[in-house]
Amino acid sequence: MSKLNGVSRRKLLHSAAAAAAGVAGAVALAGVSDARAQGQRTKAQVSYMDHPNGQQHCGLCAYFQPPANCGIVAGTISPNGWCWTFRAKAG
Repeated sequence: MSKLNGVSRRKLLHSAAAAAAGVAGAVALAGVSDARAQGQRTKAQVSYMDHPNGQQHCGLCAYFQPPANCGIVAGTISPNGWCWTFRAKAG
């Protein structure tokens, strides 16, 4: 087995894989933290789906912000989507 300054290739590869996994985890957590900082929830937290629930859909929701945003859910959403935070617009 070859050595690079006393470190085996296998150990180097294991360390690189662990570092990559750590970075991926940090990026995922940063997205959740960013949503919380803005007072929003992730799509997973609200069981968001890209299709309506019967007659209910984001385009009719009080939290919908055209063209594809929500005051409660982080990220881009579909006007035809739905989540459990749905509240019909007044009027």
